[in-house]
Amino acid sequence: MNILLMMTRAIATLSNSSTARLDVEVLLTHVLKVDRAYLRTYPEKKLTTAQQNVFTKLLKRRAHGEPIAYIVGHQEFWSLDFLVNEFVLIPRPETELLVETALDKIKKENAKVLELGTGSGAVSLALGSEKPQWHIIATDFSKEALMVAKENTKRLNIKNVNFVLSDWFNEIPQQQFDAIISNPPYVAENDPHLEKGDVRFEPRVALVSGQEGLEAIRLI
Repeated sequence: MNILLMMTRAIATLSNSSTARLDVEVLLTHVLKVDRAYLRTYPEKKLTTAQQNVFTKLLKRRAHGEPIAYIVGHQEFWSLDFLVNEFVLIPRPETELLVETALDKIKKENAKVLELGTGSGAVSLALGSEKPQWHIIATDFSKEALMVAKENTKRLNIKNVNFVLSDWFNEIPQQQFDAIISNPPYVAENDPHLEKGDVRFEPRVALVSGQEGLEAIRLI
């Protein structure tokens, strides 16, 4: 089956999705290891049987609602490519505001910064990429999340971010920081949005913070 026919059928399979074409293109480029321009340039290119089988499996996962980022294993944030899996939240474009604000507010050249609840490490690593002279400590209580963050550090070759296994401040020795930043859980435990869209597949502990969604914010 060629690319055009495969795309046409796949888009029909995802007809309930508002991003069906984009989803299909991302999955196909992932399977074929090409860019999206290739799909438009060579629509007649035939997929091998193995490629068709892999694509079909990935398409079924997307049809069941699994986020594209988890299926392909990475997500762009701050123009950097981050590994992600089911142990970390998928970095959102709106979270770039936290990076922008930190860069705007922290004026010290060799600033010492603490991030609480780093997940994939996206915020700290974005800051580290912009400010290599800063010393950044990033914490998370999840060993699995920190494994992802540390792998992202290696892939992006960012040297000034250190990750610490810690439940908020618990494992951080008393010291002074120029800034403490966080994008903590802030969703109420009974919020109906938790049963919709991508968040159904994301780690609940990274989203929910008590009955009102404010427990983590109060603790910090």
